[in-house]
Amino acid sequence: GGADSFSPSGSSNITNNSSATQTKDYNELATLLHVSSEDAIKHLMTRGTHREFGYTPLLVFLFVYFIGAVVAAGSCIASGLFVPMLVIGACVGRLVGLLLVDSAASWGYTAADLAAGGAATAWIDPGVFALLGAGAFMGGVTRLTISLAVIVVEMSGEAHFLLPILLSMTVSKYTADNLYKPLYHALLAVKNAPYLSDEP
Repeated sequence: GGADSFSPSGSSNITNNSSATQTKDYNELATLLHVSSEDAIKHLMTRGTHREFGYTPLLVFLFVYFIGAVVAAGSCIASGLFVPMLVIGACVGRLVGLLLVDSAASWGYTAADLAAGGAATAWIDPGVFALLGAGAFMGGVTRLTISLAVIVVEMSGEAHFLLPILLSMTVSKYTADNLYKPLYHALLAVKNAPYLSDEP
């Protein structure tokens, strides 16, 4: 285990000391809701912070942010979809990573094993899954793969995760292709904008 502390500048400090008890002097939900979307993405994708956020704050944040993004995107105010897609995907990915941390604990791995980041447990990191979730969500919505993978790798600086990022984006793209048309294509239909059909 480690003692987590949150500094006002927005960075999390982790002390890997087996004798320290885990204390939190911050509100997990407020850490995500009362910062900019960019800072929320940084918090969600921070590696080595396995227990920085619990299930309830992540689920509440996902619900509130998703509703806000839908209302903003569907209204006449100027808003984009790029950052909300990153935040929503990162939040879902962080939830999956947290589930894997709990699964690893049931398999016998201790918090010290996970914090050490050895070869057997380095992939069990909610921050990594937040990165993969953000890329996969954007890949499913935009139907982009290679160019989006380059953007996500450049944004995160995690070039060694290029293969898992590409794999997650490709799976989400082809899954989404089989479910419904792309978001931007659907928005053209909603706005009755003229566009050429698929047939010549």
